[in-house]
Amino acid sequence: MIRSILLFSLIVFSQIVLAGSARAQCSFMLNPASADAPSGTSTGSFAIVATRSDCPRSATSNTNWLTVTFGQTGTGNGTVGYRVDSNTTYAVRSGAITVGGAVFNVSQAALPCPPVGISPLGQSVQPAGGSFSITITSPCGWTASSNVGWISLSANSGTGSGSLSYTVAPNNSGAARSGNIQIGTNTYSVTQLSIDCTFVVAPLSISVGVAGGQKQTGVQVNNGACPWSVQNNASWITNLAINGTRTTSSSGNGTLTFDVAANSAAQPRTATLTVAGQAVTITQAGNVCSFEVNPASINFPYSPGKGTFGVTTSLSNCPWTATSTTNWITVTSGASGSAAGTVGYSVENNLQLLPRNGAITVNTVPFNITQDACSSAPSFSPQSQAVPSVGGNFSVVVTSLCAWTASTTAPWIVLTGANASLGSGSLAYAVAANNTASTRSGVVQVNGQAFTITQSGITSPGSGILFNAESVVNGASFLSGPLSPGELFSIFGSGLGPAQAVTLETTPDGRFITTSLGGTRVLFDGVAAPLTYVSATQVNAIVPFELTSTTGTRVVVEVQGAASNPVAESVAPTSPAIFAVTGGKGQGAVLNQDSSPNSASNPAAPGSVLQVFATGFGQTGPAGVDGEIAGADPSFPILKVTATVGGIDAAVQYAGTAEGLLAGVTQVNVAIPAGVQHGDAVPLMLSVGGSASPTGTTVAIR
Repeated sequence: MIRSILLFSLIVFSQIVLAGSARAQCSFMLNPASADAPSGTSTGSFAIVATRSDCPRSATSNTNWLTVTFGQTGTGNGTVGYRVDSNTTYAVRSGAITVGGAVFNVSQAALPCPPVGISPLGQSVQPAGGSFSITITSPCGWTASSNVGWISLSANSGTGSGSLSYTVAPNNSGAARSGNIQIGTNTYSVTQLSIDCTFVVAPLSISVGVAGGQKQTGVQVNNGACPWSVQNNASWITNLAINGTRTTSSSGNGTLTFDVAANSAAQPRTATLTVAGQAVTITQAGNVCSFEVNPASINFPYSPGKGTFGVTTSLSNCPWTATSTTNWITVTSGASGSAAGTVGYSVENNLQLLPRNGAITVNTVPFNITQDACSSAPSFSPQSQAVPSVGGNFSVVVTSLCAWTASTTAPWIVLTGANASLGSGSLAYAVAANNTASTRSGVVQVNGQAFTITQSGITSPGSGILFNAESVVNGASFLSGPLSPGELFSIFGSGLGPAQAVTLETTPDGRFITTSLGGTRVLFDGVAAPLTYVSATQVNAIVPFELTSTTGTRVVVEVQGAASNPVAESVAPTSPAIFAVTGGKGQGAVLNQDSSPNSASNPAAPGSVLQVFATGFGQTGPAGVDGEIAGADPSFPILKVTATVGGIDAAVQYAGTAEGLLAGVTQVNVAIPAGVQHGDAVPLMLSVGGSASPTGTTVAIR
């Protein structure tokens, strides 16, 4: 029993001794256990935790670029400092510091790699290809790749400087090509020339009949490796084959065959095959159309007419169009078709005195139309004319379905208006005075028809002074008609005064013009009129204001004491007319606001005032004095004066005598209204007491 207890005690003691022995062992834990250092010089430290405070320790580096700077030795817990020298290589490196059985690992970054250098930068390669190399300069690793299949590399990566070999395959494509080898950030360019291919395609133009069929063209190539192809743009060309094989591409010499379908259309057609880059033109005839017209021609009289003709075609799908070749033939129906049809047409009347020809063409086939000359004889109203010995201006109405022209061989008859017209119209003529005692006759020919004019001779003493009512005209408009008090007028005739013209004369005091001039006087019911001009054929004078209260008067011209036969004239309160620059019509004798003459080259501004000069405004207030030269105190028309410019009512700012001009001449100042038309010939009209001036007088407005 005692022995057992002793044994148990020995066992327990032994375990206690063993436990104490285990606690006596030293170990170390490092914090942190590792570090990453940059490529340059750097320092750092780590902590040591020992299992006992009396544990001895030492810190040692396994490489010369990692140096322990403090804490090399000691006991228990502590701190170790270290320095990492600069990494002068382009590779990452590792080192360690050992403390007891614990290891502190240090990893240091490498220097940054410089860009990879290559030489040369590219290569031009012949069509046959070959092997080539690239010199690579780099302290680091690099990669290489090709972007095309025909460039093969000897390696796809490497380290450090050296060379990279590559191979270029032959180029049989017929066209130059290029590819790249990428080495790092460098692009190495490879261009390879093509085979110098020359193609001869014959024939380049092929004609095919309407039925179609198989056709061919050949290709000759200078190098059997040269490729070529065919492009077709027409659905009616099919079954393309090269050297008997259904294909559209080949190389070397070859023969292209193809089928052309039948052409059912009337029109020919064309297509293009592109063979080895060259155009081969295929032209196929159309299903040819022909046309006939029935009847082929027709004749019409000069009067209007209508008709039809038939069209027949050789095929049922031949399109056609009927077109008139002249403006007097109009297609009225059936202007187009694609088979047999009927064309309707109309023909205008032929006013001309010659026959004429025209046609309607159906495509290129003509349907000819001829039309007779107009043959209707003109008629006259009146059928003939008897005129007095004093002559004058006359007219005759010509009624005709045809164009007509007029002429005369009588020297004392002058055609004063248009001597030709299309259809009916008026023919104006003037007859000179007959100063003989014999009656005379003359003829005006109109399309071969004679219009006879008979003029009587002088039958009484003093009748050598010749004029008539129609030859007494307004001095501004040169139109015959009623006279008015104070109106400037002219008389045309013969024997009216001296052979040498005489112009106006004034009384000794200079206030009036005379009523006798060159031995001539003009009397209105015995009242002498003031005269401004006399000659053998013309007298210019002023109607006496004394005619205010009458409706008619008898005019007598007295020359050297011999009096003419009296001529009856009607008298109206007013007979306004605007003076024109020439001929009684056209550009008015008008001044602009700045008193410069109005004209196309000097138009009036909108809104400005025109100074218009006219006559025939009748009696004035104060009453007009015959032959007086107007002074500073004006007289005004007793009847209201209005105006229009371009058909628009215009404000009359003044209407009265003009200082320095004869009584009977009226100045009217007219404001150009807003909105009036612009132009070189804008109509201008004046009205007095409701009586308007004749149309035809114009002004220029910008």
